[in-house]
Amino acid sequence: MPMAPEELKGRRGKQADGKAKTRQVYLGCVFTQHHTNDQGHPVRDHESTTYVSSFQSIDAFGPLLRQEALRRSLGSAGKVVVLIDGAAG
Repeated sequence: MPMAPEELKGRRGKQADGKAKTRQVYLGCVFTQHHTNDQGHPVRDHESTTYVSSFQSIDAFGPLLRQEALRRSLGSAGKVVVLIDGAAG
């Protein structure tokens, strides 16, 4: 995510001079789906999505996302699907 210079003080970046122009941000969402459409594709439940985001490390973000999923009744879900981009973490 692009950031203002004052928000990047003390951060090492990938620029030739070592400065950072961006910060990594994690974003996750939790939603429910109980129905499918006429073609059998899943349909997200209306207004069921909540989002979690953080500039913290993935080690700190993972538990935040899990906590939100638990708050949203992850423990009683019949099926849980996790989608990630394949990056380490």
